[in-house]
Amino acid sequence: MEEHRDIYTKPTGKPEGPDTLPAPELDPTDLRRHARRRTIWLSSAMGFLLLAAAVYFFFKDPASNPMLDLLRGGTNRAPREVRAPTPLAAPSTTSEEFATSIDQSAAQAPADLPPQKLADAMSALRKANEYLVNREWDLAEAQTRVALDIWPDMNAALRILGAIYLQRGQFDQAILTLEKALKGDPFGSGTFNNLATAYMQRGQLDRAEDLLLGALQVQPDSGVSQINLGLLYILWGRYEQAAEHLQIAVRVMPDNMSARNNLGVSLMRLGRYEEARSHFRYTLSQRANRPEPYFNTAISFVLERNYPEAMAWLRQGVAQCTPVEAQRLLMDSDLESMRVLPEFQALMRELSDPRAMQQRAANP
Repeated sequence: MEEHRDIYTKPTGKPEGPDTLPAPELDPTDLRRHARRRTIWLSSAMGFLLLAAAVYFFFKDPASNPMLDLLRGGTNRAPREVRAPTPLAAPSTTSEEFATSIDQSAAQAPADLPPQKLADAMSALRKANEYLVNREWDLAEAQTRVALDIWPDMNAALRILGAIYLQRGQFDQAILTLEKALKGDPFGSGTFNNLATAYMQRGQLDRAEDLLLGALQVQPDSGVSQINLGLLYILWGRYEQAAEHLQIAVRVMPDNMSARNNLGVSLMRLGRYEEARSHFRYTLSQRANRPEPYFNTAISFVLERNYPEAMAWLRQGVAQCTPVEAQRLLMDSDLESMRVLPEFQALMRELSDPRAMQQRAANP
């Protein structure tokens, strides 16, 4: 009869029988030593796996990971450049334009939609637009859904819902909703802009560029489209194109500080320092408590190797910041050549010393 072995017991290749020496028994000290070794080995293995997972998720989507710019030797310019694109909070900017949008929607209503239902949807949409303008996102969404429950493909309601998602940072939902709205209204400049904004936030810059260029074909004088194209080209490092679009934006929207700040940054990157500083100065004349123009002006002098002037502007910028914000702004890679200067090091020490900060606040 064949011998049936336990399938979970591997043969050792050693003879078994009375002459086989028994395995030595381990004392408690040896047992603890073996347990520690196993624990260390398992902990090391788990640590390696966690590290590998972290690296994978960190690098798998470069477009959504701003830290990759630093790891690849890029510059930490986000605090100085207003990188967030400009969404249009509502599909129209004036009550007259919104009324026109409502009238256009009514003209496209399904033939089987009862007049009273259509009137209810329009009323809800007007309320939604008012809430949206006042930045009351939840109330705006509730009213928009009332309109969409009545008329699921109502284009004006889809545009408002997409704008709500955009303002909340729900970019995937915004893209789905606004793509649907764009199919129903291929000539809506606001829809082009908001959809481009969502794609920019997702790092899909090619698609965003196509949409923004389409928005300019629909509405060539759109300052928002010009600003967003300027920001897009800054992200790409195409400063000539960025400056071209931002100069148009400044002409159309002269009091838009985002346009001026980013135009100054673009000109600075092109080596047109005095032109850049003129825009930073204008920004400060309107909002003297904004730290970014001070730091941008300082960096323009750093790029010209004028360190005393740069230091003076840095101190003015720091005076507009909390210590934490100031330290973050001072980490800008464009200030690297300043770090060896005693004056810069003294400023960093002040920011780390609460007593020095209190004294500086008392004697500005």
